[in-house]
Amino acid sequence: MTETGSEFEPRPIFEIEDLATLEVLIDPLRMRILSLLIKSALSVKEMAGSLELPTTRLYYHINMLTKAGTIELVETNKVGAAVQRRFRAVARQYAPSDSLNQVIAGNRRMVEFVIALVLEGARVDAESLLTQVRIDPEHPNAKGVVGRTFVTVAPDRAEYWASRMAAVMDEMETEGEQRDDGELYGFTFVFAPLAAPLRGGDAQ
Repeated sequence: MTETGSEFEPRPIFEIEDLATLEVLIDPLRMRILSLLIKSALSVKEMAGSLELPTTRLYYHINMLTKAGTIELVETNKVGAAVQRRFRAVARQYAPSDSLNQVIAGNRRMVEFVIALVLEGARVDAESLLTQVRIDPEHPNAKGVVGRTFVTVAPDRAEYWASRMAAVMDEMETEGEQRDDGELYGFTFVFAPLAAPLRGGDAQ
């Protein structure tokens, strides 16, 4: 018996309004859970199988994500005496709101949280891709690219290239909205002057 309808369409973006929600999302395991639930509705048992973890380790994290409003219960099935609940991410993309970005700009701790949100998500995506490449390089889920490069850009061209990258992201999002036969891909980039060439730390 299904008590909650399975028809559920995630909204395009979830705007993070506060630091508490940001803290919930940057945990590596919760990021992996969210990545699974963006793709489809799953039970805790199904998530545990995909993550190769015991179900008991996931309940705490599922509860935190649910309380933060980042995932929702979308289906409840009664199978014999047991109850199976499936969860789904409420959105396809998660990003700080404009108001939170304004606060973040002047707060080093918040800046670090946002960086962690972006880079931890990229790490999860890269790990998934490279694992699939190793298992089966011909699998559709192995079609992607991971890398980092360094380029010399003239000061008067930096804005142009930044806008080009933003335009590519917008084009992919628009195309994705117009088709229903695609797979979710992660797209992460940082285009900025190097703080410390080839090392990434603070400039000396």
